[in-house]
Amino acid sequence: MSNAESLQSEYLKLNPISLIVAEEIIQRVSEIKEHLTNSFECILMPILSRIDKIKSEKYIL
Repeated sequence: MSNAESLQSEYLKLNPISLIVAEEIIQRVSEIKEHLTNSFECILMPILSRIDKIKSEKYIL
């Protein structure tokens, strides 16, 4: 087997594995992105709510 054939054989073995790993990475990144979005809203919304409450109390005074 020549070097080119050997490299092509190795590439064909590794390529499906690379695709599986890439799909797993894409899935994990999507999960992390979704988690960060949800966490961001959970953290930010109470703060914004409190700021709105303070503003309304300030206008009342």
